[in-house]
Amino acid sequence: MGLTKEEIGLAMGLGKTRFFYYKKTDANIDQAIQQGRATFKVFLSNTLIDQAKKGNVTAAIWLDKTRCGTREIKDINISTTAILPTKIIYEDQ
Repeated sequence: MGLTKEEIGLAMGLGKTRFFYYKKTDANIDQAIQQGRATFKVFLSNTLIDQAKKGNVTAAIWLDKTRCGTREIKDINISTTAILPTKIIYEDQ
């Protein structure tokens, strides 16, 4: 659920020193933490994708920015003459 290793230890009723001792002596603990984090990411991603499919614009934008790499352009230095429309006059003679 996005907890730090210290928070995981506390949730298990262990102090920081005791938790890291167990973690150091048992490789399965670190593997379980990595698997738990991956499982949570899948759950969270599925939830966000479902929300985006249901029309939640905020979820869709967040997914677009974080997963697709879309970025907002905050400062563009374009002269005003470059963006003004050009008027074309056609005269029939």
